Amino acid sequence: MRSLALLSVLALAGCAAAPASGPAMGGATMGTIDRGGGSAVTVRTEVTPVNNTVPFPMDRVWPALIATYTKLGIPMPAPDAAGHTLASPDFRPRGRIGGKAASQFINCGMNGMGAQLADLYSLRINMQTQLTPTADGTRITTTIDTWARNSGGVSADAIHCSSNGEFERMIANTVLTSIQ
Repeated sequence: MRSLALLSVLALAGCAAAPASGPAMGGATMGTIDRGGGSAVTVRTEVTPVNNTVPFPMDRVWPALIATYTKLGIPMPAPDAAGHTLASPDFRPRGRIGGKAASQFINCGMNGMGAQLADLYSLRINMQTQLTPTADGTRITTTIDTWARNSGGVSADAIHCSSNGEFERMIANTVLTSIQ
């Protein structure tokens, strides 16, 4: 019974409060839920990179990637041209990404009325896209780590969200379209 209770707590903890140090990219993030009375649960979540390959060399893909971030309104404070990496540590879309509902890309769960939290809550997306050459073109690797916070309700705890891979595919497809 005790292990069932622990599993229930861990399952609910998937919506853990954001860690004070913020999310990490391309690996594990840690979050702690303070349950009161001196007890807390620490939760580890994984962030999985998504790879897409386009049949063009990096020298054509790099400017298209920069144009894609700009078109989608993704801030890129310090493009790394040498490492062919764009990072946006604090992308905050307002319910929509690329003109579509955020819930088409990000899963934060639903509220009691069945509405998608990704569309209702304030999102903070920490993302990175890196290009690497392949034998048949360029690999576009995008890693997305998202947290959501109810800015209008009583709960101020951030919840960890997951990507369904569509945002990463949209980046690759937008790059591809801009080159063709």
